[in-house]
Amino acid sequence: MADLPMKTKDSLFTDQQWEAIHTTGTNLLISASAGSGKTMVLVNRIIEHIKKGMSIDELLVVTFTNAAAKEMKQRVQSTIQKEINSDPDPQTRHHLVQQIPKLGHADISTLHSFCLQVIERYYYLIDFDPVFRQLTDDTEIELIKEEVWEELLENLYEKREDSFIQFMETYSGSRNDDQVTEMVFQLHDFSRAHEEPTHWLNSLTNLYDIPTEKLEEADIYQKYLKEQFIEEIDYFIQLIDQALELTNHEESLEKQIKIFEEDRSHYVKLKSLIEHDHLNEIYQLINVGFKFSRLTAPRKKTTPEEVMEIYREEIKPLRDEAKEAYTKFKANFALSPDKQVEIIQATKIHVEVLADMTNQFSKNYQQYKRERKLVDFNDLEHLTLQILKNDEEGKISEASRYYQNKFKEVLVDEYQDINALQEAILLSLSHSKDTTGNYFMVGDVKQSIYGFRLADPSLFLSKYKEYAEGNSGKRIILAENFRSRKSILSFTNYIFTQLMDIEVGNLDYDKNAELVYGNSDFIEDEKYATELLIYEKENNEKENEQSINEENEISNELDITTKTTGEILMVATRIKELIQEKFEIYDKEEKQMRPLEYRDIVLLTPTKKNNVEIQEIFQEVAIPSIINETPNFFQTTEVTIMMSLLKIIDNPQQDIPFVAILRSPIVGLDEIDLTYIRLQDKQVNFYEATLAYAEASFEDPKNIHLQKKIQAFLRNLNRWREYARKHRVVELIRLLYKETDYLQYVGGLSGGKQRRANLEALYERAASYENTSFKGLYRFIRFIDKMQEKDKDLVEPISILSEQNAVRVMTIHASKGLEFPVVFLMDMSKRFNASDWTGTYIFDRKLGVGLEYKNPENFVKASTLVSEAIKTVKKQNGYAEQMRLLYVALTRAEQKLFLVGSMESKDKAFDLWNKGNSRIDHLLSARLRLQTNNFMDWIGLAIARHQLVENEVSSLQKNKQIKNYPVQFSCHFYSDEHIMEELQELNVNEEPAWVSELTDNKMQLSINKETEHVIDQAMAIIEHDYPYQLSTITTNYQSVSEVKQLFEEPNNEKLAKIDWTDEPRINRYTTNLLERPKFLQEETSPKSAEIGQATHFLLQNIDFSQKITKESLEVAIQQMVEEGVMREEVAHGIDTEKIDQYFQTSFGQEIIKHQADLEKEVLFSLMMEARDVFTGMETVADPILIHGIIDGYFKRGDGLVLFDYKTDHVAHLGLQAEEELVRRYRGQLILYKQALESITHLPVVETNIISLDLTKTISINP
Repeated sequence: MADLPMKTKDSLFTDQQWEAIHTTGTNLLISASAGSGKTMVLVNRIIEHIKKGMSIDELLVVTFTNAAAKEMKQRVQSTIQKEINSDPDPQTRHHLVQQIPKLGHADISTLHSFCLQVIERYYYLIDFDPVFRQLTDDTEIELIKEEVWEELLENLYEKREDSFIQFMETYSGSRNDDQVTEMVFQLHDFSRAHEEPTHWLNSLTNLYDIPTEKLEEADIYQKYLKEQFIEEIDYFIQLIDQALELTNHEESLEKQIKIFEEDRSHYVKLKSLIEHDHLNEIYQLINVGFKFSRLTAPRKKTTPEEVMEIYREEIKPLRDEAKEAYTKFKANFALSPDKQVEIIQATKIHVEVLADMTNQFSKNYQQYKRERKLVDFNDLEHLTLQILKNDEEGKISEASRYYQNKFKEVLVDEYQDINALQEAILLSLSHSKDTTGNYFMVGDVKQSIYGFRLADPSLFLSKYKEYAEGNSGKRIILAENFRSRKSILSFTNYIFTQLMDIEVGNLDYDKNAELVYGNSDFIEDEKYATELLIYEKENNEKENEQSINEENEISNELDITTKTTGEILMVATRIKELIQEKFEIYDKEEKQMRPLEYRDIVLLTPTKKNNVEIQEIFQEVAIPSIINETPNFFQTTEVTIMMSLLKIIDNPQQDIPFVAILRSPIVGLDEIDLTYIRLQDKQVNFYEATLAYAEASFEDPKNIHLQKKIQAFLRNLNRWREYARKHRVVELIRLLYKETDYLQYVGGLSGGKQRRANLEALYERAASYENTSFKGLYRFIRFIDKMQEKDKDLVEPISILSEQNAVRVMTIHASKGLEFPVVFLMDMSKRFNASDWTGTYIFDRKLGVGLEYKNPENFVKASTLVSEAIKTVKKQNGYAEQMRLLYVALTRAEQKLFLVGSMESKDKAFDLWNKGNSRIDHLLSARLRLQTNNFMDWIGLAIARHQLVENEVSSLQKNKQIKNYPVQFSCHFYSDEHIMEELQELNVNEEPAWVSELTDNKMQLSINKETEHVIDQAMAIIEHDYPYQLSTITTNYQSVSEVKQLFEEPNNEKLAKIDWTDEPRINRYTTNLLERPKFLQEETSPKSAEIGQATHFLLQNIDFSQKITKESLEVAIQQMVEEGVMREEVAHGIDTEKIDQYFQTSFGQEIIKHQADLEKEVLFSLMMEARDVFTGMETVADPILIHGIIDGYFKRGDGLVLFDYKTDHVAHLGLQAEEELVRRYRGQLILYKQALESITHLPVVETNIISLDLTKTISINP
């Protein structure tokens, strides 16, 4: 290990940061706490390597996301540029300059991007076809898996092997095989996180091996259960010891003390039996040989009052807690050891079947992808490892040797989030096993929150412990936090000192893990103390019967009907208070205090499920908000209706979507109409009833009218179904939008812009679907259904722009790596998701599979000890991740932290939180922490031990260090009435008082000289003559079509003027007619203007290098129709024969001849004076900007020839036809001529009107 350079006096780095940047010659693990500047350290380490002569392409930097890789490159480039400007050494500067162009190709990327590079370079080493398509769509992957699985399942059912049939009868549901499907898919995913998935699957039964058929000799008992049982019994003994200590040998408690000692003796005996592996004796003792003595209360007459109180409040609860825990412990011995062996061995057969099915599925899935040249992200990792790993003789691979020689160092960001497979790849690229390792890892295991992606924090933890002892590498801890105020760091430390240790959190929250205050810019103040905002649900239930809106005038839409609504309104109230009181925060960029703005606030949520309600309530109370990932796309009415239409096109015999379409604007039936149809035939589905109604005979006009509407719809439906069989889904959706006018219809509704965007998003999704492995309408519907099942929304997350002054809302997971001045942590009373450690089956990346024993013949089921062992490990790991998630949430806050949750009431809250108050150790008991199922109770158990809430609890805290911990916080409970009163005080949804006074003529004004002066000033402003009033009547921006009449006079020197005084117009000179909204337009034949526009569009896009014929023109038109840029009815109106004839004329041929220098669709703008354009504006000096489009021109000699296509029907005018065209367009062409000469600085020598109706060229003479 090389010596560190001396740290300069002006260096801003801490000693630990300096060490992390400059230490070389060994593997390094940088444990970087939240806000400690890990990215800055990583960037500066790269820069230091470069300054020492290393090239950027000699480093591999692995990031967790593409966004992080992009940011890393930008930071490196920015830092290099600063170093170039500041480094005095010319050679170093020259070397730094050389790195800039290399950055674009530098290996700073995600691991998947690097794996792709390895495969593209060394595919031949594993005989892999380098031409493949990446599977990046999760839904496509799920559908492929389903297809492969369904085929495999069908084959397995055909074989009907006994073990398979028994497994399916045991673990399949009564209606389908969905549970088995989920088991296989999950187990497949778990296996793929290992270096050798097949080997891992084949080893799953090892945990169920009991060679001697004696449970006490099995690995599952000796390695996992024995220690777990002893820990549990130690806990029982500890509780009884505490109870005995509290009795203080009081004579009046003699009977109770005797019972406690009996309990203790029983627990000690149990522990001894477990330590000596006497399981049969334990079974007998627990189920037959012991019974708790009845505990009676001490006699009031002989027992001092203070002793009675201690007994009631502290002593008896300890014994009750021990008994309750013991009762749960007994469940482990509900069956005899011999019976446990029997059901474990029976379950082992099922595990073997499951592993075998998963192996077969994995093999078939890989085969499916190979045949179709598909690769998913996990394949990239496995293929890369195959390329890099040593051969059977241990010889290093060619690829591994290349990269080990190329990379002087391998740097990994967010190391806590990698898995064993990814670790194997990285080790193959580095010299980590050498004495001079080059493996640099940076991360924070306390922020490992991606267990659902199979991240393995134990890799970080093992090195954390190993490197601390100096084995194989060095550990450096970055503890100083430069992000947050001391109040937030103190609170976080206070909470996690009591919550996190190896037993529950997988890491001791010791001095090495604690956050250290590092930002001296903050000025501390009590107002920045953390606040708990707790909504009392009990009051909500009582007050729901009588709305408190009768007592105040808040809108009924703000009624508090659920605890979620209560919490959100409580937060809204607090935000309003902060904004109105101008709560000050420190601006890190401006280096000064300033008032809080909405953009400084973020709401962190555990899930997205309440986002829509947050948005709606905030809108009601006038708080602007930006919601990140609101999951409501598939619930929007317009998308639901369109998906229902697609479903019945695929299969109309589905009642719900079929009735939805009948009721929708597409058909437009009401409830009475639907009743008539249903009554036609009540024995069949709605589609068949509709068919029957369409074919029935009616005499009354109402039924006849409804029948015609139904018949029209059914004709369309049949036509759409036929179209769907022959065309792509995206073409079908385009046809539906076109023929139903539904896109235009929703555009006319409230929120029409967003509604149209939603339907367009569905269209885009259909287009991308066509690029997947699947085709057809049924598959597309299944594709969308699968997206909904997996909670995948089509709507992209809203980009959060810092300039938008709005409160931001995002999940805790999405906030990782970000920081915010003020944080509200929402919904903290939400229960933890326990699905990972409960249920019929449990998977663990290390222990494997835990299956519940089931006997379908006698309906007996039992939990095996194997399953219980895995459940315990999974629950501990799950709670550790929840703890880390809480840590991430708390450490996002820079200056103020609010913790938001619900409790039944204040009294019940402290009754629960007081359970940890008698704890002597600084840590809350592991069992208590594991019994808690939400963030709020974790926080409550911790704060209840502090002196700040001592008056709220019934007993004194034994641990003085915890009681007097230097931390500031406050706890506020809100009832419905409290919330609504505060909203009332904040004037939410109310007009200012003066508005109603003024409206009701009740405003009292005192008139004095000062008031009179102000009124005179106001009247002077109101009566002021604006000198540019004429300029407000018309706009400074006009089109040629609006002012072309200026040039319709024969003498170009005298311009006609538009009379704007005929009708008052605003903003621009234009007509008074407004276009009828599209969704109200009737279907009519194309108008001449539409056909003229289409003809112009055709001529704009015509290829003059090809021979122009009637046939070639029709082919081009048909292509435009198919592409959706031209309506078919309009296309039929284009006279291709006349266009063909025109281009046979001399000028038509000249245009074709000049195709090389021909300019088409030339945009121009021309400035003119308003007084030359409008009558009555002779005194106005404002210019007018006129814009237009010239159809075409080409160069001839020293000048230009200009032409403009006209489709006017004038042939019926005979000899006057040409004269009429000149009259109409002479002014316009002269304007074009002026504009073109102004643009090109060349003279226009010829100006022509091309009349397609006359097939003639008409020259305009200025």
